[in-house]
Amino acid sequence: MKPITIQDITTYKFLSGLAFSPDGKHVAVVAAKAEVKENGYRRHIYVADSKTMKFKKLTGSVPTGMFVWSDNNTIVFPRMTEKEDKEAIAAGEELTVFCSIDIDGGEASELFRVEAMATGIKKLGDDFVITAKTDLNRPDLTGLKGDKRKAALAKYKAETKDFQVADELPFWFNGMGFINKLRSRVFIYKTSSKTLVPVTEPAFNTSSVSVSENGDFLLITGVKFDKLNAARKDGIYKYCVAGGKMTELVPSGVYGVGQAAVMGDNVIFMASYQENDYDFVSPDFYSVPLDGSEKAKKIMDFDGDAGCQTGSDCRLGGGTSFKVVGDSLYMINTEDNMAGIVEIKDGKIRTITDKSVCFDSFDIKDGKCVATAMTDVTLQEVYTVDLESGSHKKVSGFNKKSLDGKYVAPCTPMSFINKDGVRIDGWVLFPRDYDPAKKYPGILEIHGGPRSTYGAVFMHEMQVFASDGYFVFFCNPRGGSSRGNEFAHLAGKYGTIDYEDLMEFTDKVLEKYPQIDGNKLGVTGGSYGGYMTNWIIGHTDRFKAGVSQRSIANWVAFNFVSDISLFGKREMQTDIFTDPDKIWWHSPMKYADKAKTPTMFIHSFEDYRCWRPESEQMYRSLLNNKVPTRICFFKGENHELSRSGKPKHRMRRLKEMTEWLYKYINA
Repeated sequence: MKPITIQDITTYKFLSGLAFSPDGKHVAVVAAKAEVKENGYRRHIYVADSKTMKFKKLTGSVPTGMFVWSDNNTIVFPRMTEKEDKEAIAAGEELTVFCSIDIDGGEASELFRVEAMATGIKKLGDDFVITAKTDLNRPDLTGLKGDKRKAALAKYKAETKDFQVADELPFWFNGMGFINKLRSRVFIYKTSSKTLVPVTEPAFNTSSVSVSENGDFLLITGVKFDKLNAARKDGIYKYCVAGGKMTELVPSGVYGVGQAAVMGDNVIFMASYQENDYDFVSPDFYSVPLDGSEKAKKIMDFDGDAGCQTGSDCRLGGGTSFKVVGDSLYMINTEDNMAGIVEIKDGKIRTITDKSVCFDSFDIKDGKCVATAMTDVTLQEVYTVDLESGSHKKVSGFNKKSLDGKYVAPCTPMSFINKDGVRIDGWVLFPRDYDPAKKYPGILEIHGGPRSTYGAVFMHEMQVFASDGYFVFFCNPRGGSSRGNEFAHLAGKYGTIDYEDLMEFTDKVLEKYPQIDGNKLGVTGGSYGGYMTNWIIGHTDRFKAGVSQRSIANWVAFNFVSDISLFGKREMQTDIFTDPDKIWWHSPMKYADKAKTPTMFIHSFEDYRCWRPESEQMYRSLLNNKVPTRICFFKGENHELSRSGKPKHRMRRLKEMTEWLYKYINA
């Protein structure tokens, strides 16, 4: 069979935004595909009859995966085609043009435009709910037109081109850039008057907004803040459409609010409650009356992981993972390494789907369920799901040809009971054209997070290694998700039990598969996996090569620069003022002078989660000790380089990785 190559990433389609039409007779989904020439992703909206589930391409290329069903036969989405509009945005205007298209055919036409940079759209009767980025630093241009408006915009752009002021925290955020005074604001676009009416205050930052079933009110989560929003503890609010009244249901600053939805006369939401910055608390279920008559109360403990936590580098965009239907809540829950659909009703959880499928998103209408998922170590497709039996059926062929004739290494289970009596789950990928009489090199992969998980799903990076003749092995050490809070609790223990699990797993793999040459091993990982790669090379020489990606190296430096700065305080269970020795002890930099493993570092210029100096410190330490090293910087990329970076950069990253690992593993 043919090998999977680095370039094959350009043949995959990534699915997002799956949604039924209001009457449930049709389904729409966005399919994105990497385009090397444009060095971006070309997206198209596809539609299928919900009975036949045969998808047809509805639109030409659309700039984002944002769309909404306007009625049973019409889809609304943003598209910018006019030269004048593009020039206006380039000049500093805030503008989004929304087009509509009939699913039965015809060309898309402009429906309306708003003077805002829209990030989301929902239907509200004859009107639309718009979320948009709002810059509080931007001058008030109300009433200015023509040359005066152009002059004001030009002056603002000139003043902010190479000058920025920070007086808030965080002022950078990964994937968003400089966010000081930047907010996400909710508006209602009135179609009758063609006006954009603000719903939230300028300083209010919206996390989510949903429309009630009857359209009487909006449910909004978010927080109004000035200066400090490091804890990111949202409140929950009800906005009455008719009267314009905003009612606070849950105050901000109390809970780490996640998902929220209306159920009957209440709002059911997931949230974590932590009394201080050191607490590691997973979310539980809470309820609060819609009329605001009572405070929120916990209704159910939860020891799972909401949403799909099973990692893959073959997803782009998202979709619904939390939805109330009648008196049931349906959600995606990651358990035992795979993400399934569960129903929560009367305080009880019923697992609907089995662990052979990893679900990314779903939608439900009139008892029918459609979902995007990965199964059998393949790429994303659309599935129908029976909500009673849990049976599923693949109904799309977006990626049917992508892997035809290619060697796809199955994920062979490799679990064991560690020295502390804890089950550690892992997998092994066999090299292409495997011959048990031969010896092969191997690569240990380490996931990020640490509250993430590996599962038996398709990972392009790993499949490239396997196609190139390498054993690939990966596991879920303690600290990861999908196994409950006790298993996930790594705070204050970084580099101890997780390191032991990874090394014991490596020993078990070599013991079971003597075909792996123990003298030809490599190690790589990103984010937390980069941290562990840094830690490993300072504690053992068993790996002949390493690639550390978007890593953490020095918790002392990390404490006050990351966009999630409280993360370091919680994960170390202390801060640099209280116990600097502990923080330094858990830092790979403390042990960098002992590293002898040739290691390459990969980092993005706009990674505000784990800043560039984390890799630079390790790189310089190895260089000073004459250890072979290399550092690759990617401009215009952030922490998500391996998952959603520009296609050319994603391929260059893998090229750098393979060349480095293969060279030193086989030296």
